[in-house]
Amino acid sequence: MKREIIVGLNPVLEAIAAGRPVRRVLVSRESDRDRIADLARRRRIPVEFVTKRRLDEIYGGPHQGILAIAAPRGYARLSDVLEGARGRGEDPFLVLLDGVEDPHNLGAVARTALAAGAHGIVVPEREAAGISPGAHKASAGALARIPVVLAVNLATAIRELKRENVWIGVAEASGKPWDEVSFTGPLALVLGGEARGVRKLPASLADFSVALPMRAGESLNVSVAAGILFYERMRQQRAKGKGQGSVRKG
Repeated sequence: MKREIIVGLNPVLEAIAAGRPVRRVLVSRESDRDRIADLARRRRIPVEFVTKRRLDEIYGGPHQGILAIAAPRGYARLSDVLEGARGRGEDPFLVLLDGVEDPHNLGAVARTALAAGAHGIVVPEREAAGISPGAHKASAGALARIPVVLAVNLATAIRELKRENVWIGVAEASGKPWDEVSFTGPLALVLGGEARGVRKLPASLADFSVALPMRAGESLNVSVAAGILFYERMRQQRAKGKGQGSVRKG
């Protein structure tokens, strides 16, 4: 039977609180984890107290003395993410990740995206990090709460978003400075991977490109760049709500 392992205190707490179908929680006897054991029992999730060695056997990386065995998470549909945003009276805001292969970067982006009000994350089927224990841990539980769409390829997803009148922005070095671009309205931001950035085809389909100016020879981790752009989106949306929105400059 397929399963998904979630490790670490906060990711497991978030998974249970979000209603994930958790089959059981394992807590090492060396750890004081009364809080999570009580929550699991209230949700009628079996709790097993085991040795740290047993947890090491199940998951080889750091686990903070706790892990959960859950049913594999289903991916969301792009149409459902858009419908959910519009059903709340909000402009859709999505994050598309092109070639982000490090699960820690995926988790960090998901954490910031959720905090900044994004409605979903889109990742391609190939050459991308999946929803792994490492990604869950780096997201501090955000991946249990934000919808993730698995796309056959990003170009197809972008074309579908454009049909739904969602503006597409791509982060690349040749773009306009981030503080000269409007991020308001229905928006999807495409962020590139650690090695090559956004590929040519997804970039060619974008409506505008945006850059974060920096010193020559320097670069930013994708999760750091994401945080700057996501919160500029939030700032502009709030200003727009007060009647101070600007005309898009992309």
